[in-house]
Amino acid sequence: MRGQLPVFEAVLIFGIGVAIFILCYAVFSSHQQSFNTFGVHAQLNNVQNVMISYILLLTGKDANSSVRVDLPRTIANLPYKIVLNKSGLFIESELGTRHHSLYGLNKTFGFDGSVNSIRGIFTIKRGLDKIYIEQP
Repeated sequence: MRGQLPVFEAVLIFGIGVAIFILCYAVFSSHQQSFNTFGVHAQLNNVQNVMISYILLLTGKDANSSVRVDLPRTIANLPYKIVLNKSGLFIESELGTRHHSLYGLNKTFGFDGSVNSIRGIFTIKRGLDKIYIEQP
């Protein structure tokens, strides 16, 4: 019996160590997933805010004005798409979509255009009564 007790203690301590390791892994994995989701939504919001700012800037400029926008090529290693139409601005990704109505400017301006983020460079142009996006 004396020889069995130290072996049993060692096996028990090893089992508890493995259980603690698995528990820590599960807790940190779930937290990592929630932080990744939070980060993706924050980045989508940032891209949307930059695009809105440049569109609003162009509404105060003369016709035939343009601005070059440099945005990240990917969000969470995935490309995204920017769509501008009469409903507003859409930032579309596999991980989520953001929409903004552009403060009702569609009553004054026509909106058009769609670009993919792969190149990372976009041009927003203003015509007489139209604002559109394109890749140079």
